[in-house]
Amino acid sequence: MRLASANGASTASTASSASSASSASSANAFTITRICQHSMADVLLSDDTVDAIYDNIHRLLTQSSLAGIDCIDLLYRRHSTSQHAATASAFAPAAATTTSGKPTGSHIITPDDLLDHVRASPNLINHYPFPRPPSLTPSTDTPIRTRIDTIQAYIQALSYNYVGDPFFTIKKTSSVRNLMRLAQDIVQHALPIKCLEAVILGLYFTMRFEDLLRMTVSFKSECDGQIYRHIVLILKTGDRWGAIGLSRRPDLMNKEIKYQSLAELIQDYKTCYESNYHTLLKVKLGLPVTHTITSNEKITWKKTSVRLSDMPWDSAAREIDAHARSLRSL
Repeated sequence: MRLASANGASTASTASSASSASSASSANAFTITRICQHSMADVLLSDDTVDAIYDNIHRLLTQSSLAGIDCIDLLYRRHSTSQHAATASAFAPAAATTTSGKPTGSHIITPDDLLDHVRASPNLINHYPFPRPPSLTPSTDTPIRTRIDTIQAYIQALSYNYVGDPFFTIKKTSSVRNLMRLAQDIVQHALPIKCLEAVILGLYFTMRFEDLLRMTVSFKSECDGQIYRHIVLILKTGDRWGAIGLSRRPDLMNKEIKYQSLAELIQDYKTCYESNYHTLLKVKLGLPVTHTITSNEKITWKKTSVRLSDMPWDSAAREIDAHARSLRSL
């Protein structure tokens, strides 16, 4: 679902008021999504049942206006269980019916229920604070690995989006300029994100790290007959490789900048996939991304495709490292 933009103001004072309202509504939207995710986590989001969330939550596409922002999807509990009833009652504990007139026994949580809960509990914003984004102009005295750790911590503070579809639409054919504008929107609203949004944020916050090589790597894996896709932002500083990213699995997110080759880094991801009962089928290696934030260039998401399912690892590693060597001439 996409967030609607607020209308511009014609005077400075009106613009200031609109900005304040937008910030407040963004904070409320952020708070509401956190309440949703944390309440669902109590019932559904154990390591063994994280995928079951998509079977137990039906996304109703109705939207609710919240001070100029079209907020989150409705959450619908299909199964009548005491656990779900308890979760629903957390949002409207004193009411026998929801604000839409539907009985709580139907286990439907509407945006109005969420809004009422936030309005009745102003201290909630303190429990779900807005993450503070990293500085775009960090001190040159700060080691680059420390800066990268700060960026990764911010991305994780936004949290993985378990609620439903992405809140932000990312078109891979967009220019770097437009993707960086989108990154600014993601920072402003601070809503939960998925792996692709994490890559866009990683690019945005490392734009001024001129000596940092940045490229994307996409993964295709299989588990129990289902295909899964993932993407991270690969980084290289000096002669060491690492990554920024976000995933439901901690070992498939970021990687410390310590790997001596790109193949060694990808092999670590491969091992982690296998520890999560996935078979890594294919890896797509992109090209370095420009550090010019206003560039109209498009990101090359796939320059080399390595089919791990068709070859032994030694052969795959040679292809990956050949791709890495080819970047020196760019």
